[in-house]
Amino acid sequence: MIRIAAWTAAVLLTFPLFAGEVVPASNIVGGLPRAAFLGALLAGPDGVPTINGVMPGAPAEAIGLKAGDVIVSVGGQPVATGAAFLASIGKKRAGDSVTIVVRRGEQTLTKSGTLAARPLEQQRDYDIDYGSVDVAGAKRRVIVTRPRTPGSHPAVLLLGGIGCYSLDGLLRPAPLDHPYAKMLDALTRAGYVTMRVEKSGMGDSEGVRCDDPRADFDLETRAFSAGLAQLESMPNVDKHNVFLFAHSIGPLVAARIASEHPVRGIAVAETVGTGWLEYDLTNTRRQLLLRGIAYDDVERAVRHHEVCAHHFYIEKQTPEQILAADKTCASDLEAPAPYTYMQQVGSLDLAALWKKIDAPVLVFYGTADFVTDDYQSQYLRDMIDAFHPGHATYVRIEGMDHGLQLTGTAKASFEGAPNAPFAQRLADETLRFFNGLRGESRNPRGA
Repeated sequence: MIRIAAWTAAVLLTFPLFAGEVVPASNIVGGLPRAAFLGALLAGPDGVPTINGVMPGAPAEAIGLKAGDVIVSVGGQPVATGAAFLASIGKKRAGDSVTIVVRRGEQTLTKSGTLAARPLEQQRDYDIDYGSVDVAGAKRRVIVTRPRTPGSHPAVLLLGGIGCYSLDGLLRPAPLDHPYAKMLDALTRAGYVTMRVEKSGMGDSEGVRCDDPRADFDLETRAFSAGLAQLESMPNVDKHNVFLFAHSIGPLVAARIASEHPVRGIAVAETVGTGWLEYDLTNTRRQLLLRGIAYDDVERAVRHHEVCAHHFYIEKQTPEQILAADKTCASDLEAPAPYTYMQQVGSLDLAALWKKIDAPVLVFYGTADFVTDDYQSQYLRDMIDAFHPGHATYVRIEGMDHGLQLTGTAKASFEGAPNAPFAQRLADETLRFFNGLRGESRNPRGA
């Protein structure tokens, strides 16, 4: 499978443990029932779901789970992987009962109990609020960080990468290791209010799960538009200095919402500038070569992928229709988002969107990114500057990968580079850019 995002379920699987101090939560927070908390750490997302550790005092300990247990089923439904186990717990809410069957050595045991509320984020030096926005009849969780200094503050809406995941727990009271956590922390400590909007059906959010075909790109855009409107309306936010920080596929959402709702400035990282189909073919070739595939085999694979992708993106056939005619397209159609989402992305006219955006844009590219390339970022910079001379700034960060970490090379990132440090220059340059715009007199809203 060709990857179009570097995030993995392994990041998410660390969240249920909430290592460090736990901030208790009531079952309803900010108008939404709180997601369930088990308190077990899994070995990984892809293999047999095995418990690596159990947090003292957590529901996992209370119901009798132990390190080394292999999860067989949850609520009578078999689970084959760590990701499947996480998804099954993720559907539950605080106070729900749960029955988990585990294999412990030669024994098969049934464990039952009640799930607690997911612990709240908390930081010593700033406040974190939980709220919601209404999107298509469902409430989406929003999480806001606030400096404690008085007066109005500039603000940043974070738009993350593709996939089904929750960002609740990034700023738990423990060492911050996720790149988004590092960015949010740096921005808030510099005096910015920040907001995250959870994906449909993830974390505390209502609505269909974000891997459902109904959770398309248009729905995602509506959620961030609602979040941006709420962020601007907050009494402690300077509505003339609201910014976007967008990563990976996030800049495509940013382009859509900023083309309709002016913002002060936009920072985008590790993204695309061309149409999606062109990017998809180049990305396929790049990653096949990184796997060590021979060039002639690579070209045959890319030509085959182009045929499947044409059916999908251009003819708008469903995966079922394509596979009915050609089962060899199966791996070519795999993606970390619903097919409806991907087809809408494939139809985006990015040039038309960026042409409408009268805001300065900072474009980042990391040289260790295997998911996109320098051409895409430079093309985006050139496009923006052609429409709005002087509006685009390009920053190249040596050794930064798609996950915003310093892995050194694309090959090292592709092969996996655990515990790579965050690319701090990303946060520093973003703050320099945003702070510089705040010092200018130009008002994007004309008021």
